[in-house]
Amino acid sequence: MERESLIRFSLSVLVTVTVIYMIVSLVLIVHTRKQLTQNQASQQASIQRLLQRQLETQTQLNASTEALARRLDLDEHEFQSQIEAKSGNFHRQQRELARLLQSEMDQQQEQMGQFSGEVSTMRTELGGAKTDIATTRTELASTNAKLEHAIGDLNGQSHLIARTREELEELRHRGDRNYYEFALHKGAAPTPVSTVSLR
Repeated sequence: MERESLIRFSLSVLVTVTVIYMIVSLVLIVHTRKQLTQNQASQQASIQRLLQRQLETQTQLNASTEALARRLDLDEHEFQSQIEAKSGNFHRQQRELARLLQSEMDQQQEQMGQFSGEVSTMRTELGGAKTDIATTRTELASTNAKLEHAIGDLNGQSHLIARTREELEELRHRGDRNYYEFALHKGAAPTPVSTVSLR
């Protein structure tokens, strides 16, 4: 009976630990998803700032080129050379911006991959916990069957136990065992009973 109680207690502890683990896992998933959303919002803001800077640079570039052309009254060839030089700078800035955007996209994909891996690991662990619970239930059923069998065995031996003098006489007449009557008194000398002495 104590073993059955212990098994039930162990099963309830295992179920409680599994539920706590599932709750903690869900909290971690929600926290990670929230953090990814915040990172994505921060990256979007950075991209917007970079695009704004690029637009401002382009506007300044156009304004300064026009002002320079008007002020210096350059010929068309020199003017074209300066435009190409400034355009080269602009293209370099565009390539740098594209590289930054690609780097941030790669980081985001890596974070999403890690998040997916964590979710997959949690699913695997939850599946293992379900298997452990099923195994414990099977063991509990087996233990219950053994206990019922043991109780049945004990009930089968009850006809060999005498509770009254008449039942003792009946068992003595069967001749299955030897029975000795004795009385023990406190402080008295040892009383011989069959091949031993009792006090």
